[in-house]
Amino acid sequence: MIVDKKAYCIFLLEYLEYALDLFRFFVYVLRSVFEGDSLTKRIVSGLICIALLVTVMFLSATWSFSLNLAVAIVSCISIFEILCLKGESKRGIFFISSILFSSARSLFGPGTKWKISLYLYAIFCLIIAMMRFVKNKKKTPSEQESVWNVCFVFFLNVVVSICLGTIVEIRNFGKSFGIFLSLLSLGIAWSCDMGAYFCGKFFGKNKMCPQVSPKKTIEGAVGGVVSSLIYSFTLCICSQYLFKIQGINYFNVFLLSIIGAPVAILGDLCFSLIKRLLSIKDFGNVIPGHGGVLDRFDSVIFVSPFVLIFLHIFNIVG
Repeated sequence: MIVDKKAYCIFLLEYLEYALDLFRFFVYVLRSVFEGDSLTKRIVSGLICIALLVTVMFLSATWSFSLNLAVAIVSCISIFEILCLKGESKRGIFFISSILFSSARSLFGPGTKWKISLYLYAIFCLIIAMMRFVKNKKKTPSEQESVWNVCFVFFLNVVVSICLGTIVEIRNFGKSFGIFLSLLSLGIAWSCDMGAYFCGKFFGKNKMCPQVSPKKTIEGAVGGVVSSLIYSFTLCICSQYLFKIQGINYFNVFLLSIIGAPVAILGDLCFSLIKRLLSIKDFGNVIPGHGGVLDRFDSVIFVSPFVLIFLHIFNIVG
């Protein structure tokens, strides 16, 4: 086989030029994330997160456990952020047991294994709290705080792991249909967040709950609801071609979105209250422009269980 060396060199140079352009693009993205303003960081980080989400969702069509694993990782990081904020990251046994329990619901589902892990974790936390209480002889406020930390972490761990675990339960409605419902659930929360952020930034005048979250406005909340509706109907139309889903009940989708969006806002406010009580701005800084993983999933923690309950009462298809 005769190879044209000149043509081969031209092809190689074009390939290297393409690779160099691609490398420059990634450098630009990274610089935008780490050196840009907060809005640029928020947009770029959001696009990267969407790309990861879409990858996991479509991967779960062939390997369903990939979504379980992804949700478990999100749960672990969320609880890790809470443990670090409460100064519990260096308390070995309690730290490790809390991280392990946070992933149990997503990995094993709501069956017997998770119920056993909940029982063991509850007993373990009770023993840890009692040991700390007995050990703290002076009973000063700072010493008693370590006891309350156990209760605080246990409560949030149970709430976060159960609520995020419902994402997997929604996916279990079926392969393509389950992916569609999971995207609908996550999208209602995140599109509401996005719409509320931009509408509040450019049109916000009337504060919604300044004692809890000074930046949230009524105009932003309205924008969030509208964004949620637009996302839901767009996803439904696209799903007819992507997932071959026919007979979508658009009225029920409307109900799901019009109620789900305020639920997302409520979730955001509840976790804002927790941040206010802890005197922090964000739960972490792992996602530039957004804060921590828990900052990104606070509304999902409220919306996903609501969507699961809604699906057991109303039919999205048919």
